[in-house]
Amino acid sequence: MAKKRRLGDLFVVGGPFVITDPKGSVEVWLQKPSEIDDESILRRSNARKARFIRDADDLDSELYLSEYASVRSFGVREVLVGLAISEDLLRARARITAETQAEDEWSEEGYFQGLIDAWNGDPEDASNLGGLMAVWAAGEDQDDPRWAEAVATQGALERFSNQVENQVDAEETRLRRDWGEGQDDYEITPQLDAKLYDIVTRHMVQRTGEELFFTEYVRQQLYYSVREFDNHGQRYFSDVSEIDDLDHDVKLALSGALNALIVPADEGKDSEGITASSPSSEQPETEAESTSSGPEVAAA
Repeated sequence: MAKKRRLGDLFVVGGPFVITDPKGSVEVWLQKPSEIDDESILRRSNARKARFIRDADDLDSELYLSEYASVRSFGVREVLVGLAISEDLLRARARITAETQAEDEWSEEGYFQGLIDAWNGDPEDASNLGGLMAVWAAGEDQDDPRWAEAVATQGALERFSNQVENQVDAEETRLRRDWGEGQDDYEITPQLDAKLYDIVTRHMVQRTGEELFFTEYVRQQLYYSVREFDNHGQRYFSDVSEIDDLDHDVKLALSGALNALIVPADEGKDSEGITASSPSSEQPETEAESTSSGPEVAAA
């Protein structure tokens, strides 16, 4: 007798998933995280990142000193200066781009936005997919009435880009000069270098924090999404730390299959998602005797 369905079983996207190695197979159930699960995944991932950054704020902590040592050993000052000014340069680029778009040449009658729209095309218009960019990429075609327009549009956008880049380059030069780059008469003191090392170290701390966020996000996704094959309400892992002990290829296979399940919201809850099924029992003998070191994933 089939198990009676409950309200919690409705609109749940999931499917069986099998991973096989030379010794046999393991079958689990992969399930798209619920909204509550997603909130927990995000909260725990942010917490992992925040704890690292908080602890690394202590200049005597192992976390900060480890990053500091990596920065000091890098040795290429020009690159370190580039990292130190990266955020300022990013903000400058956004400001310069907005100011250039606001100039009369580009803003009058929505000229610049019109260029962008024509270049990118309309994804909802089958006759204009890819826009003039697709025409340009296809190469010169005098028989295509849009070729001349594509050339003109590409030229205008390139001119806009060059105008922005010239100003960004000037701003980068100014920022680098503040750190003694490009100035023969500028004294680069130990104090200035110490400040440079500290700023770059803090950049690296933030970057490592972001990496930890994404690592934890995948980790938590697998914890909440991998279920017992014969009991979809039961998580496969009793503790999230068990995921750390999985072979890298196994984690990669599970994450790939899970990403295929997490479809865009506009595809609707009734979407069946992507499932994986067990391999045929009548596989060729050569496959059964494979000595591959990595897992084989059976997918539908």
